[in-house]
Amino acid sequence: MKVNDFKRICLIWAIFILAALLRLLVIYAYRGYLGGDEAIVGLMAKHMLDGEGFPLFYYGQSYMGSLEAMLSALLFAFGGISVICLRLAPFIFSMLFLLILYFSAKRFSAPGIPILSLLLAALPPVFFLRWSVWARGGFIEVLFWGQLSLFLLSYVMEFPASPRYYLLVGLTLGVGFWINPLIMPYLLTVGCFLLAIVLRQKKHRWRLLAFLIFSFILGASPLIAYNLVHPAATGIYLVKSFAGITRSTWNARGLWGSFLLFLKRRLWLYPISAPRSLAALFQISNGSALNWLSWAISLSLLSLFLCLGLSRRLKFPQRWQQQMASVYALLLLLTLFLGCSGKFIPRYFLPIYSVYPIACGLVLIRLKSKNFILSVVLLTALIVFNLLGAISAARYPRSRDLSSLIDVLNELRISRGYADYGTSYCINFLTRENVILSPSIPASFGLADRYPGYTAEVDRFINRAYIFLSGSEEQKTFIRQLRRASLGFEQRKINGYTLYYNVSNPLTSHDLKKLFLDDIKGGTG
Repeated sequence: MKVNDFKRICLIWAIFILAALLRLLVIYAYRGYLGGDEAIVGLMAKHMLDGEGFPLFYYGQSYMGSLEAMLSALLFAFGGISVICLRLAPFIFSMLFLLILYFSAKRFSAPGIPILSLLLAALPPVFFLRWSVWARGGFIEVLFWGQLSLFLLSYVMEFPASPRYYLLVGLTLGVGFWINPLIMPYLLTVGCFLLAIVLRQKKHRWRLLAFLIFSFILGASPLIAYNLVHPAATGIYLVKSFAGITRSTWNARGLWGSFLLFLKRRLWLYPISAPRSLAALFQISNGSALNWLSWAISLSLLSLFLCLGLSRRLKFPQRWQQQMASVYALLLLLTLFLGCSGKFIPRYFLPIYSVYPIACGLVLIRLKSKNFILSVVLLTALIVFNLLGAISAARYPRSRDLSSLIDVLNELRISRGYADYGTSYCINFLTRENVILSPSIPASFGLADRYPGYTAEVDRFINRAYIFLSGSEEQKTFIRQLRRASLGFEQRKINGYTLYYNVSNPLTSHDLKKLFLDDIKGGTG
């Protein structure tokens, strides 16, 4: 082994170790904090481990596969049920993503860029760092499968007549399609390249296409099987969710009428939503229709990345290569802004991180040949800003610490009650379901009840408790109802929460829903 090769291998190992330590630091710093969506993944894993069920999808919806929950169940079996073990599942996939990213950069770019890309992805902006360890059901996982499809595509282009690579790419995209619809930028980009390669083959064209389709179906078989048993359940759910189609509208207009209404609304809103989406990207405001523009941006960036990597093989003019490099240069500014701000941008932009480290590495390498000092300054600024964001993320968690509330519930021997979405599922997971809370407190009831068994269990219990964020509108409505009905109760205030218990005539989830909905109608009226 040459000395330079040995140094490069040591540098790569050092970067991987640094990346692992940084992510483990964030996991440890957030060990006492949990979000409601993460808690649902933990509860799914617990139910799998206990043999209580084996869900194919995230609770309460018919998309976003349960691969992360499956891995979490395996980790629970060895390390016990805890927040740290829960977040080790996305941590593992984030490290695998870094590995595939490095090898993708080796396949698609010039020497020097792969290590720079690995370094920038290992020490990323705080937004991507958090999503690298958040157990949200399949976001960092879909980046791994998408990046793997890009990596395998390079082998399809090198060996266009070999069926094995078509099988691997199709299987990878199929699994990603089951895990998360966010695979679409990868699916469309890689799919177009694959189709072009297949159509150029003079022999066995249809056989290669059959291999590709078969392997995709195999990878997406959980999703396909579910939709065969529940006809078009995933498509219907996504249309209802993203189009804002209510059940009454769906029943009145049917599939075709609802689809036309969806197009009418979105086409009219797009000129308005696009600027708002750009504003949200730069954290100026919160764009509600961001998913439309984010998929388009992700798809464009992935396509440009592939074209840039293939520019030599496809004999693109030098002018084209320079234009594509200048597009990626814009990502440097975005990266600087993200790392310095320490704030959040919407998760639909996550596929950008499949290309931005390589793009930044490309720009830095080219800049190095022109101005070495400036390239070093930019690289240092990226790393420093990103590390400052990581430290800020570790020091100032966004979630509430529920340990004090759990201690009071145990002290008062309260095992059933109602709370908001996040509090309910978090306490259910943190107490290993010794305390069961139903998410019946919020005024918005759409998808809040992701596991109806909890609500049924609480409704059957006699001594039910009620937990509110202190000072919330829901708390004020609840108090007015208790006083109006002259009901007796006791209360405790704990770390930003107010607990009501020993209510003389406890309200059920149905009563709470009616109470809050009536209050909303009264307020709007």
